[in-house]
Amino acid sequence: MNSHRHRFFRAFQGALALLVVLAGCSTSPRPNDRQADLNASSFVVQGSDSANAAAAVQGVGGSVTHELSIINAVGADLTPPQAALLAQSDQVRLFANGTLEANGKAKKPKKAKKSKDSDKDSDKDSDSDSDKDSDKDSDRDSDSDSDSDSDSEDSDRDSDRDSDSDSDSDSDSDDSDKDSDRDSDSDSDSDSDSDSESSEGDDEADSDDPEIDYRADINYKDTIYPTMIGADQAHAASALGAGVTIAVLDTGLSTAGKGYKWVEKNTQRKDRVVARYNAITDALDGDTEDYHGHGTHVTSVIASSRKSGREEPRTYNGIAPDAELVIVKAFDGLGQGTYLDVIRGIDFVVANRDAYGIRVLNLSFGATPQSHYWDDPLNQAVMAAWQAGIVVVASAGNSGPGAMTIGVPGNVPYIITVGAASDALTSDDDDDFLTSFSGAGPTVEGFVKPDLIAPGGHMLAQVPPQSYLAQLFVQWLEEDDYFYMSGTSQAAAAASGAVALMLAAEPGLTPDTAKCRLMASAHPAVGDNGALAYSVFQQGAGLLNVVDAMESTAGGCANRGLNVNLDLAGLQHYAGRADRADDGTYFLAGLNDYSWDQSYSWKGYAFNDGFIWNDGFIWSDGFVWNDSFIWSDTFIWSDTFIWSDAFTTPMSAGDWVPHE
Repeated sequence: MNSHRHRFFRAFQGALALLVVLAGCSTSPRPNDRQADLNASSFVVQGSDSANAAAAVQGVGGSVTHELSIINAVGADLTPPQAALLAQSDQVRLFANGTLEANGKAKKPKKAKKSKDSDKDSDKDSDSDSDKDSDKDSDRDSDSDSDSDSDSEDSDRDSDRDSDSDSDSDSDSDDSDKDSDRDSDSDSDSDSDSDSESSEGDDEADSDDPEIDYRADINYKDTIYPTMIGADQAHAASALGAGVTIAVLDTGLSTAGKGYKWVEKNTQRKDRVVARYNAITDALDGDTEDYHGHGTHVTSVIASSRKSGREEPRTYNGIAPDAELVIVKAFDGLGQGTYLDVIRGIDFVVANRDAYGIRVLNLSFGATPQSHYWDDPLNQAVMAAWQAGIVVVASAGNSGPGAMTIGVPGNVPYIITVGAASDALTSDDDDDFLTSFSGAGPTVEGFVKPDLIAPGGHMLAQVPPQSYLAQLFVQWLEEDDYFYMSGTSQAAAAASGAVALMLAAEPGLTPDTAKCRLMASAHPAVGDNGALAYSVFQQGAGLLNVVDAMESTAGGCANRGLNVNLDLAGLQHYAGRADRADDGTYFLAGLNDYSWDQSYSWKGYAFNDGFIWNDGFIWSDGFVWNDSFIWSDTFIWSDTFIWSDAFTTPMSAGDWVPHE
């Protein structure tokens, strides 16, 4: 085993710091052109508290743009000389604030429109819109002009869609207000709560929404994934998540189409969005309309109250259809945002957790780690949310299946990090599989991630039809504005809904206990020989099972050996049990049964409870970092890495990946 000393990264020292600051200024323009000085760039400035940081910025003549009390920081616009002065200060730390993106590098719809009648349709291939997707082009069906999976499970429902209608919207996706042109019959709400349906199947119209046709015989929709994780059984037992508020930090939530009442309203047709906050403009009740589509899709997975069928007891499209929602918009219509805005959004959630009853925070986005988890300012905000008693659920990232592909903030050891599984487009339980795009561990610090997996393949949920995503990939848009999307973003959303059901049943659960029970009740994939079909570095504890999680009485099995208070205070940081042998195999110290050579199985398996975790999840424990870590000196960032470069890599809210 290689066990070399891992040198700590140091921020902004001397002339090297100045050099990188100057370089970073030209690569980190802020969106919306909010800079007073065209030569200024945006930074996170962190001090002993936000007031100290603000004073330091003002002391060099910079401009404070954001207050980020959650991490004792401010956002600031600084010219290169001002940044250089602060870089040499021992009172503050600087982190360059670059552009973040939702859904990675998807092409603009306007560009796709130009090539709709030519062979250039392939330019719209989602695989070309992601750094990693080019390896998967062979998985897409060239005959469909819409990049459907070559295995053709999806083709029987998608091949008839006309790709020539793709991407007619403007690239800024400002046409979402046209959703209202959708015919009300196609958006008819089958979500009636009437106990007495007429022989024609009509329910009473909602007195609060006379425009909505609530005829119960129209367009029931089954999204399948609640059944995959047992949420349908919870629904049948009237466990719907009432009384729990989930904050969704994303691209917003559409209100333009009538069908979005299934997301905006609970099963009783009552408004359940208790707050809307635009973190970009710092405005409560500001514009949180979703011009991109990702946020609406994720929220629909979490909480759609549309019914799945006419049978009683009724089940629902979303996992927690009666949960309340706080919508935090931190990404714009092109899916772009900044660290500053995302952190400000988390700050809002933590500051208002009691006012709105926020118990769960869903973060369906990620970026490549650029430092230890504790040095990333976004991760610091995420840890502060966990410390405040909020269960944070994050996506593992879509860069799998290789090792060490967990993104930020999923690499935070405390939170619940979720990978993606697929049902293989069948109702059978024995052919489900771990998606190839799902991020795998270990993390840089040796922690096993993801913690568990949840449905994330060909997930059906609503998006605005004129949104960026729906126009870019119109081939995946179905009636009633339902849309297929795959990714660990959707898997995280399913897990957030499950946590809401758990907290509704037992409000006193702490974040650590909720995580413990999710892991203890998960169903790992096992082979015919009873051994794990996928490594714990790939599937964590296994596939989420809602009913078993709600019935679990487990405790004390998550985050053992970790102290978030000491971590945030900078007094202690932590490492996990993962190590790497000379042959490249990853293993867990003292637990040789869990070694992994980075192999990936394309075969489907049954996710069941037949595997006994006889180590009591000791593989998820942490120990104090001692500055003599296990990885070789040639790790993913160099010893001269400085945060000024960190944010030039886009952050994505679930990079577009082929459906699996």
